[in-house]
Amino acid sequence: MGPSLVLLIGQLGGIAFGGQSLGADAAPQPSGSLLTLSAAVARSGTASPRRRAAFVGAAGVREAVRFAGRPPNPLFELRTENWSFNGQPSAPDIDVFAVLTQPLELGRKRELRQRLASTDSEIADSVLRSLERELALETVRAYIRSLKAGAVVETLTANREGLTTIVASVGRRVDEGYSPEADLLKFKTEAARVDGDIARARLELERSLAALTIAIGAETPIRPEQLVEPAPMSPPATNHASITASVARHPDVLKATATVNRSEQLMLAERARRTPDALVTGGYKRTAGFDTMVLGAAITLPFFERNDAGVARSLGAARAAAADREALVQQLALEAGALVRAAETLTEQATRAPHELLAPAEDVRRAALAAFREGTADVMKLIDAERVYAEVNRAAIELRLDALLTTIEARYAIGEETIP
Repeated sequence: MGPSLVLLIGQLGGIAFGGQSLGADAAPQPSGSLLTLSAAVARSGTASPRRRAAFVGAAGVREAVRFAGRPPNPLFELRTENWSFNGQPSAPDIDVFAVLTQPLELGRKRELRQRLASTDSEIADSVLRSLERELALETVRAYIRSLKAGAVVETLTANREGLTTIVASVGRRVDEGYSPEADLLKFKTEAARVDGDIARARLELERSLAALTIAIGAETPIRPEQLVEPAPMSPPATNHASITASVARHPDVLKATATVNRSEQLMLAERARRTPDALVTGGYKRTAGFDTMVLGAAITLPFFERNDAGVARSLGAARAAAADREALVQQLALEAGALVRAAETLTEQATRAPHELLAPAEDVRRAALAAFREGTADVMKLIDAERVYAEVNRAAIELRLDALLTTIEARYAIGEETIP
């Protein structure tokens, strides 16, 4: 059933009903209670629990960069010798050794460790930016899904109220002998069907509002009357060069680039491990009553193990990361182009919908209504005409909101992150 039942109510029962749709034409709400789409997206970028968790994690990785260049800790050894057991006298004096050993990193290991920490920080920052983008799109989808569900609930509720009046009007006509009782039963059946549609639409509205509440980290549940349908947006104008440039700035591509850099630094670090570290030892020794100094150096001779396995693994990981980045760039470029074309198609269809969808359905509804009033058509034809008109209205609403959502997604895909 559709909003056209309002006209039928007025003609049959002498009572006019009006319904409102959730969107740009809805009755104005107090300004303090409204939550625009742009405000919801902005709030998701600051108050979302997932964003806060990622921000704290990224801050910790950035802080770790300051400590990545610290040298290895020295080893201190204090040792004594020539102790006797069972009360036996000790011929030599007790010897004492106090030695400090400092590892010395060779092969630029400290520099490479610092580079690895820096690339870890870049990856963490890229992950944070990617999450912020993901949260923004999740908020947009939940917001528009809530708008859809709210519009369906209000439309179906208005239709159900209209059916109540129709049932009463047809009931009077049945009592007066102007209509058969079967007409009344058919309208009651249609009313029961609409009740089921309303229940399902309300469940969808609750789920959508819950998802929106979680996405923006709101302390209280979002109410449907707080939402405002944004004005239509035009699809972005792009070409291959602009898409390629925008994809290069995509947070996921930046993250993939940082991952490639980290893989390359890790490969260099594995190669540096082929160069063994040196151990420099210095300290004090007292032997046979004489105090002397201890100096020494030690180094592993890499005759057999030269970390070839680690180098091979790191080389493979670096090549895989580079291949993954190339695949991601290609995927994002294709998706951006597809989103732009989809936005253009849906926007064009939404523009034509009032003339190509609503107008023909309205003509059919009016003809069925006129035939029913004159007694030349049965109830089922009127019910079918009203049902088609209702479905067309719902399709027009969904088409308009789908065009808006796809346009926003297309703008995000090419780096024009504009929220109405």
